[in-house]
Amino acid sequence: MKRRGEMEREGRKIAFIEPDWLDVPAGPFQMGTTTEQARLLHLQRAAVVPSEQPAHLVELDSFKMARYPVTVMEYRCFMDADGYQNDGYWKEKNSLRWRNAPLPFEESYQYQYIRLLRENKEALLKQLDIWVKQGSYSPAQAEYFRETMNSEDDKLREQWAENESAKRDDAGKVVRPWLWDYQQYTVENQPVIGVSWYEACAYAVWLTETLKAQNKISGEEIIRLPTEAEWEKAARGNTGRLWSWGNIWNNSFANTLEGRVMQTATIGVYPKNKSLYNIEDMIGNVWEWCLDWYDENEYRNRRNGVQNPRGPKTGQARVLRGGSWDYDRNLARCSCRLRLEPDFFLNNVGFRLVCSPSISEL
Repeated sequence: MKRRGEMEREGRKIAFIEPDWLDVPAGPFQMGTTTEQARLLHLQRAAVVPSEQPAHLVELDSFKMARYPVTVMEYRCFMDADGYQNDGYWKEKNSLRWRNAPLPFEESYQYQYIRLLRENKEALLKQLDIWVKQGSYSPAQAEYFRETMNSEDDKLREQWAENESAKRDDAGKVVRPWLWDYQQYTVENQPVIGVSWYEACAYAVWLTETLKAQNKISGEEIIRLPTEAEWEKAARGNTGRLWSWGNIWNNSFANTLEGRVMQTATIGVYPKNKSLYNIEDMIGNVWEWCLDWYDENEYRNRRNGVQNPRGPKTGQARVLRGGSWDYDRNLARCSCRLRLEPDFFLNNVGFRLVCSPSISEL
């Protein structure tokens, strides 16, 4: 169970919630998707993403992972503790710059990504119809995608400014997650959404300092986002599961597009959605930020038996894992990799934490 606590800081009482940590043991596991697993996925109307091959052996040290993603209730503690105002929590490169003022639209990761998509616009729009028929995209998602691809830059700039202003105060600083003022997105026991990679990292720094001050973790330990190797092992164990519960898909086991819930669900309401290590909700509900930069060729460049991989040194986007309520079994899988720029914030993206001995920065 998550444990509530309270501490005094500068004459104020600060609440915090300690995650329910579960052990993931050291040792090897298969990362990525084998040819045989790809065949099994095909039989269940799921397809392999090229970036998750070739499969390879990875050795990991032990670590602890939170049973659930960070909830609205937990994140509210960070906000109440002036997490957005304290520069000391914003340690990642470019995080303070992003928090303090929005980048010009043309420099934003969002615009850079849309430009990249436009280079293959015709092929993507044709493929979109196929994805809708397969159930990989809902009609509403498809329509939004088409509008984005066909919009003039001025309209995109206007939408971008509107989304940015929902997170920022009158001075232009980020002070809340996106959609924080909407009741349906701030149910206490639902995963927090609308947070960028920078916000997730700042929360982890705050929680590290808070739990150390209460002797809840040792001086050598830090709380952080998982590497994507850690995330995948925690989800599938050392048995190569396709989904956290096993190798056979079931529509009722996770909050994905197949279930037609069409919104974020409370944590823990899908008891079958549990990994070998009893970590829950890793498939569906919300995509989860990982520590690594994303490179679609990462696995092709990686040697078998690599120890504690942390991904490339630089990049444009960070890794997302796990799928969400508006994606189907195609992408809501243990080995599927997705990318998202670190200043992006969406209504289907949250994060989960790990606790481990300190590691060097990526």
